[in-house]
Amino acid sequence: TLACCGESSLVLFADCQDARRALESGVDIRALNIGNLHYAPGKIQVFPHVALSEQDREDLRAMLQQQVELDFRCVPSDKIRDAYEQLL
Repeated sequence: TLACCGESSLVLFADCQDARRALESGVDIRALNIGNLHYAPGKIQVFPHVALSEQDREDLRAMLQQQVELDFRCVPSDKIRDAYEQLL
């Protein structure tokens, strides 16, 4: 969720690195939904719908340090999951 001009907006990023770049460029990201990051060699499966590379984990740790709320779910009806212990 981004805040702009007193309103919230939904923005889609291709990956965690793009989201981190946006944050570091001054975009006010308050919450980031992480879902549908598929498994590939070198990634750790943290949820059925989320597999993270070391780069993903580094990017998300940096975003946590900037007080971005991480929301791990695939669809809005899913239960919000906390995977901070798997990121740090």
